[in-house]
Amino acid sequence: MIGGASIFGGVGGYAGTILSVLNSMLTFLNVGQAIQQVVYGVLVLALKNMTVLMQPLSEPVVIRPFKTEADYEAALAELECMIGRMEPGTPDGNRYEMLAALVEAYEEANYPIEASDDPVAMIEFVLQARGLTRKDLEPYIGTRQRVWDIMEKRRRLTLPMIRRLSKGLNIPIDVLAQEYDLDLACHHRDHAA
Repeated sequence: MIGGASIFGGVGGYAGTILSVLNSMLTFLNVGQAIQQVVYGVLVLALKNMTVLMQPLSEPVVIRPFKTEADYEAALAELECMIGRMEPGTPDGNRYEMLAALVEAYEEANYPIEASDDPVAMIEFVLQARGLTRKDLEPYIGTRQRVWDIMEKRRRLTLPMIRRLSKGLNIPIDVLAQEYDLDLACHHRDHAA
């Protein structure tokens, strides 16, 4: 950051930069020491009043880093409760965004998704890693029968399903969009019976 020590404590504040520029200007203009002191005093008072009068841009969002699996699980539970109940740009919306970013970072570090050519295998992996069941896929895929058909490779994922799965389960679209073989033998067995 530009500047030296802040007049309010700390290092690297803009106030230090302002004072440095002002000092250079006053020295260049050959202003007397007494006038320089008055100008500095007025500036310091103005800066203090400005910081007191300035409203915070938003309410602070208090979130601590995940140190345990329990922290991660608690964040997932909180995120699930917040879905559909918060507005972006609000304190709750900001908290949701921060928690989601931390969950994503935690999952990348602790549950790395290995490249797979099989989208169904990737969905199964995510379900297992997050302790979810096929029933949890219904909001993304559709009815219980449709979920069963997709997971048994009797039917392909559609683009809307891929988008919802990617957004909801944080699975990359390029993984979900991979071609995969349908299990046609299973399909024919069912119809033959």
